[in-house]
Amino acid sequence: MCISGFFVAFYKGWSLALVLLAIGPLMMVGMGTFSHVMESRAGITMRAYGQSAGYAEQALSAIRIVVSFGQEELEMKNYARFLTRVTEAGKRGGVASGLSLGFFFFVVYLCYAFSFWMGSIWV
Repeated sequence: MCISGFFVAFYKGWSLALVLLAIGPLMMVGMGTFSHVMESRAGITMRAYGQSAGYAEQALSAIRIVVSFGQEELEMKNYARFLTRVTEAGKRGGVASGLSLGFFFFVVYLCYAFSFWMGSIWV
């Protein structure tokens, strides 16, 4: 469908299709920015989850020792500290993904506006 759309566009209005084809790299930059931000933030969040899960697994494997010395509160505070890191990483990731998705849609709607403007001039 995409390839046939290009053929129809160039057949019906080659000048407008050529101008809009030049906008393609700008749209690719927006999409690339979004995918790069999502990939990097996912890695950071996974590392934070891994640290908290490792700490929880360590405390649960030594639960007899923790209970015998009465260190349950200390272990819960330490685990909560790791979960705070996870929460902060999630918040930063949400803001970064929202901004990058907003940039991508800004580029898409900018391309729509440009195409309507150019189309109105050439009609």
